[in-house]
Amino acid sequence: MPKDWSDTAKRRQVIKTLKKLSNKYELITATFTHGKDAYIKLTELPGDTFTIKSSIFAPDFLAKTSPTAKTVLLIDVLLKDEGLSREDFSKESLQKRFSTTPKQFRKGLKELESIEVE
Repeated sequence: MPKDWSDTAKRRQVIKTLKKLSNKYELITATFTHGKDAYIKLTELPGDTFTIKSSIFAPDFLAKTSPTAKTVLLIDVLLKDEGLSREDFSKESLQKRFSTTPKQFRKGLKELESIEVE
């Protein structure tokens, strides 16, 4: 959010985003009380899941990596959970399975190679 926004504007934007996560995507349940902190509960997702390290969501990591690098990282974590790796597939089959373009995939791979990921 822009630094010149007032606290009220920032609060409105956060509430708008939380409502979207709640109403449109059904990822959270949000309860808002005037003048108090919101109560947020994560929604249990149906279907298969996989575990990722919380360091992927550290503010510093999120700020320094592009969405394409994060996508490739999540693909790596999912494949590892399945007992596989990127090397088990052709780039074309990975791009098709995860709906990425060749350019996006190459960019994400290149960026991940240049940074340290825990």
